[in-house]
Amino acid sequence: MTAPYLARATTDLATGYQPVLDATAQPWASPGSPVTLDVLTASVTEDESLSPRTQVELTVASTAAVRALDARAGIFLHLEAGYRYLDGVLDVHPWHAYLVVHELAPIPENGTVAITAYSLDTLMHLHQLHELYAEATPLDDFLEGAVLPEVIPSAWSALRAIDYGTVSPATPLTVRSMDPTIVAPPAEPLSAATEAAGAIWYADRTGLWRIAARATATGTPVHTLATGPGGTVTDYDPVLSFDGYANAVYLGYGDDSVGYAEQTTGPYRVAVAPRVTLAIKRGSLLSPSQSTRNAAALAVLRRVITYGRSEELVAAAALWVKPGDTVTIAPAGESSYARLVRRVSFRFPGGDMTLATRNPT
Repeated sequence: MTAPYLARATTDLATGYQPVLDATAQPWASPGSPVTLDVLTASVTEDESLSPRTQVELTVASTAAVRALDARAGIFLHLEAGYRYLDGVLDVHPWHAYLVVHELAPIPENGTVAITAYSLDTLMHLHQLHELYAEATPLDDFLEGAVLPEVIPSAWSALRAIDYGTVSPATPLTVRSMDPTIVAPPAEPLSAATEAAGAIWYADRTGLWRIAARATATGTPVHTLATGPGGTVTDYDPVLSFDGYANAVYLGYGDDSVGYAEQTTGPYRVAVAPRVTLAIKRGSLLSPSQSTRNAAALAVLRRVITYGRSEELVAAAALWVKPGDTVTIAPAGESSYARLVRRVSFRFPGGDMTLATRNPT
């Protein structure tokens, strides 16, 4: 389950390794002229509850080529990461592609440049002039329309490559008509459509679009996080956090319609537990059907109620772990248990990760 990394990574993380991170900047206007970056420090965070899903912070050495980069003209950031094991074996692979550079901040006093970049789904949050769509326009037509910026051909192909994952194609996702005079981010109708299907949308580590059902049940663990001798966990906080938790969801839409759902069974039901309501405002229309709007609220509820038992761990960086994955947590002297990954942050050159979990639904 360590692919594309060698299976030995699971044991070598505990015995010793050197983290490796390489980065290149690719101008949209000249994709054949990448700029190699000398990375001094880096933080890479993936969070299933955020859009864009991935945020990268780099500090790189200031060179003439780096100083000539202009984020306004469009720059993609590509990362390769991996391990150099104690026996010298190098295990490095493409890690994140088509990250969109948001900011380049020179720091003259120490000769460095701070770079902030986001996953490709950040383009959907840019304000753009919408076309007028017919009722129930298929989502793939929406994504392939002129609302997306045409950049270099390879990126444009990636933008249009939609993987519906575990979302049933029998119920195709659609967006409703929009006023063509409104300049607004396409993320709004996209979020409304996917919420109604109980799904999430994001750009994955390769830059491809993913629209898939949100992970609700634990599956095959991709990694074991053990404390104590032989384990890779350096800090384990079993204190249960209620960050992001809610047991009721209110979705408001631009036409003043609403969707609502609350937990009515189990120990966190609103009848016996404090009612904690998450209110979300969507500018886009969803459906004339009240049941559809309520279903969208229920899909959000199923996610946020699992945040009532979020834990944080710091461990050696398992670079293949990502949000939605199942991990096994094995505290020393206690029974192990499975959790879903909610958020993971990797740091370089330290080579560790901070991982936040959530319960299965």
